[in-house]
Amino acid sequence: MKFLNKLKEVALSILPIVVICLCVHLFVYGFSSDVFFSFLISSVVIIFGETLFFLGVDTSIIPMGEIVGESSNKSSSKFLVLILFGLIFGMFATIAEPDVSVLAGQVSGVGVQIAKTIFVFLIGFGVGVFVAFALLRIVLKWSLRYVLLTVMAVVVVLVILSNETAVAIAFDAGGATTGIITSPFLIAIASSLARNTSPNKTDDSFGVIGIASLGPVLALLFYFLIGGVNIGASSASAGSEASVYGVMLNELEATSMSVLPLIGFFFIYELIFVKLPKKKNFSLLIGSLVTFVGLYLFLFGIDFGFTQMGTAMGEFLSGISPVVAVVFCAVLGFVITFSEPAVKILGKQIEEVTGGFIKTKVVLIAIAISLAFAIGLSAVKIMLNINFNYIIVGGYLLAMLLMLFSSPVFIGIGFDSGGVASGPISSAFVLPLMIGLASGTGGFGVIALVSLMPILVLETLGIVYKIKIYAIEKRSERRALRIAYDIGMLSQTDMLKKEWQNAKNKKRRQADAGKRA
Repeated sequence: MKFLNKLKEVALSILPIVVICLCVHLFVYGFSSDVFFSFLISSVVIIFGETLFFLGVDTSIIPMGEIVGESSNKSSSKFLVLILFGLIFGMFATIAEPDVSVLAGQVSGVGVQIAKTIFVFLIGFGVGVFVAFALLRIVLKWSLRYVLLTVMAVVVVLVILSNETAVAIAFDAGGATTGIITSPFLIAIASSLARNTSPNKTDDSFGVIGIASLGPVLALLFYFLIGGVNIGASSASAGSEASVYGVMLNELEATSMSVLPLIGFFFIYELIFVKLPKKKNFSLLIGSLVTFVGLYLFLFGIDFGFTQMGTAMGEFLSGISPVVAVVFCAVLGFVITFSEPAVKILGKQIEEVTGGFIKTKVVLIAIAISLAFAIGLSAVKIMLNINFNYIIVGGYLLAMLLMLFSSPVFIGIGFDSGGVASGPISSAFVLPLMIGLASGTGGFGVIALVSLMPILVLETLGIVYKIKIYAIEKRSERRALRIAYDIGMLSQTDMLKKEWQNAKNKKRRQADAGKRA
């Protein structure tokens, strides 16, 4: 029953994208038969894969993160081990992230001259270091607001010194890092660690993904500043020419590299520090197997049909009215939010950590609106040839300004939302769409904007939240004063204050008389 309910939920979330592509194919622009039927088959595979993935995450990945976080205590050595775990896990899990592989293929596909191994390693190194830094921040009780302001200030300076292509690729890498495997695990670790160590449990439960997403941005900006960005002849996408059998093998390897390092690191940590009962370990292993199968089907479906459809859709949009293309991209951005697994997981965990105060639907709708604006703005940038550096610097300066006034918990939620909003569907469908629309490197930057807009929206919600809380407190205070006045408490309070002041003056006079004597 649980499987069928989840299957229905996932199918309804994928259906709008399928309907949009189907309508375009039947009534506006006929895609090739191979592209269209591969897309339909991949949609079915994605539905089943995402359903199994969600069920597996609930019984394995999230509990593992909670166990690691809750195993921490006041021992500094245990904290050091946890920080080291975050460093190693962040690095290797990111290197194996499907989103990163998709982005690396897109970068090489348009002719950017950087070795794929170096590109992926820099991203993984940046995430690993900043995951460790984010966990250390919770332990040392550093303010998330000031940590993010400091790191973002450094990022803005580097952006000013870098060229547009380098900035777009670096920020796209930051948005593609924390994907469907790392996001729920890191959120669970941070939430459990905050419960054990921080007085601000809710505030410090979020922000790890946001901080981790800035690591690869810094790493790649430094790399491109030193070596420059060279663009040569573009190469054909390997995914477009691979056979079905080749795609199956590639995704089996990618899934193994995504899931197995996480499982291995967890059970090494568990064997040394936690020592769970065998029954619990067996349950986690079964959940991990379900996660593995679900992720494999999900990624296979994306590589088999979604990427090709995204490129074909971009080519179609490049030949129609710019206004219609922008509106189409905005609608697509709104719809695609509900297809991203990590966004749903984040919304669910936010509702749990905040005790139901912030509902999953509110988070999803806020991110959907921001993604609609982000993808629409990306289309405007391409069509009007706007320099990406101006957009991203302006956006992050605005985020820094809003951060000064927003609620701390909404700051953390906003940056975590930005880190997970750009998942495999964004990388595999929206990025190829924008590259097809721009016919080159001008398509980069869309993942960066997809990551930025939820930050701005949720920080704004944080300001609204603070205003509402202040208004409620003021109304409660006025009501209490009216009640006190009605029962005569105010006059009694004034009398007590007057008597207290008289007694204080009397003691002062007695002390002065004693000194004179």
